[in-house]
Amino acid sequence: MRVRAIDEDGLRQVERWLAADPVGGAIFGGFYGHAVERWTPLLQAPSRHGWITFDESGPIGFIDLEVLDDEAEITYYVSPAHRGRGLGRQTLDQVVQLAADVGARQIHASVDPANEPGLATLRSAAFTDLGTNEFDEAEFALTLPDPAAPAPPVDPVGPAEPIDPTGPASPVDPAGTARPTDSAAAEGEVAGD
Repeated sequence: MRVRAIDEDGLRQVERWLAADPVGGAIFGGFYGHAVERWTPLLQAPSRHGWITFDESGPIGFIDLEVLDDEAEITYYVSPAHRGRGLGRQTLDQVVQLAADVGARQIHASVDPANEPGLATLRSAAFTDLGTNEFDEAEFALTLPDPAAPAPPVDPVGPAEPIDPTGPASPVDPAGTARPTDSAAAEGEVAGD
């Protein structure tokens, strides 16, 4: 999947998609159905980003991303001719990466509760279901890792080797009870004490 910053041709494509899509038009048409008029001025702000998404066949949808401080609000759309092929998840993965690239650490998305594919896509991408918002939409959030946080330490020795409970060095006998180890037996201690 590829993305290209949205331009006037892309905005007109969004309008055409939504005019021909009864479901998407009902959800997104009020705003994005008039993308040239309504979205263009918002894209002038440094916090607002828009892209057209492409696969090998050409344009397939759009992404709208607004980032304030380190929180992003996302909208994404896959045109009807391209639905049902996993492109929603690929688009969501792309928008998460784009949000991280522009500094977001928390991503929010709202979905119509009847949009089962949209709900499933967000859940499959580890978004947390936050319940219903004031607009009766399902609200989701994803917290991104802090790129400045140190990586977890790596054990230079590697994973521990499994212990053979029947071996002579084991402090546990085959029945699972503690038994004296060779060194501990000389001192009268039992492993685990």
